[in-house]
Amino acid sequence: MHPAHREPTLLEEGWSLLLAAADDAKARDRALRIAIALVEADTFQLNAAALLTRLAIATGKNSEAVAAAGRLVDAYVRRGDLPGATAAAVLADRAGGDGTKLRKNI
Repeated sequence: MHPAHREPTLLEEGWSLLLAAADDAKARDRALRIAIALVEADTFQLNAAALLTRLAIATGKNSEAVAAAGRLVDAYVRRGDLPGATAAAVLADRAGGDGTKLRKNI
């Protein structure tokens, strides 16, 4: 194995499953299981919570996704992760929420 090559993390695998096969229910289910396991192991896994939010959008649970995105923006801002907060605001936009209002808090 090349020294620069590494195996993807579970979080990377979850995002890959969702993004590569958004219409594949089995892939979404695997991504969901990964994200849930990561959040259950550590509730401060904001990127796993973002994956759960994106999965909610993919399955039509938009109101839940908007609420989660708002909480993610707040959590990312408190951590000083402004790019993460911006990405969470975009998730709110994709779910039909007011990402512009959330971006004012960033």
